[in-house]
Amino acid sequence: PPLEAKRFQVIRDFGARESVPVLDLVPAFRDAARAGGRTDLHYPLDKHWNAAGHHLVAEAFLAARR
Repeated sequence: PPLEAKRFQVIRDFGARESVPVLDLVPAFRDAARAGGRTDLHYPLDKHWNAAGHHLVAEAFLAARR
């Protein structure tokens, strides 16, 4: 995913420039997929997060705040 990394770097650079915290959620979703085979974190048709995906994001946010 070099393109994915480049896209996120733009967001990371913006956050640094504007003093806006940026949380990369890709590792949390990848870890969930690897650890438990979680593939049910998005709605199947539009790929937005479903309730389980939102829960994962909330956990990642809380972990980053600790």
